[in-house]
Amino acid sequence: MNRAEMRTIIIYASKYGSTRQYAEWLGNETGYPIFNIKDIQADIIKDYQRVIVGSSVHMGRLDISSWMNKHWHLMEDKPVILFSVNGTPPEQKEELQKILEFSLPKHILENVNYFPLQGRLIYAELNFWHKLLVKMMKKMDKHPGSNLVLEDYDNVRKENLVNLKNHIVSPAGMN
Repeated sequence: MNRAEMRTIIIYASKYGSTRQYAEWLGNETGYPIFNIKDIQADIIKDYQRVIVGSSVHMGRLDISSWMNKHWHLMEDKPVILFSVNGTPPEQKEELQKILEFSLPKHILENVNYFPLQGRLIYAELNFWHKLLVKMMKKMDKHPGSNLVLEDYDNVRKENLVNLKNHIVSPAGMN
């Protein structure tokens, strides 16, 4: 089976829409079906040869981590590609690795290809609890030169998907 014939599904968890946007762009460009974890019967994964999982990150944890742990048995024998969406720039590999290790057990992390994507933070769109957390983080962060970004930003760009799309069509994307 060549990579064009590999049946692939995109599953995502998104709180404020950035991860959904990336999943939709990817689905539109590839023709792969897209499912929000809130709307999917996990057993459908059995019908696919490859799984792409997208997740937003909040409080240093992948929003999809519990779902992945619960349903890993449906994916463990397939190529799994994971992308996360948050404010941590992709070049901050140590910080991203901490998020992964906090979110998923080693046996899953060793079996996924991971792609970090940049997200957005629009304070006015946050729910009450997330606004409160941002305010608390602002008060607690007294370090000059801190990496903590607490101002509005929007780095959601279609071109951020280039490495992920290249992986999908490469032979490496099949294992």
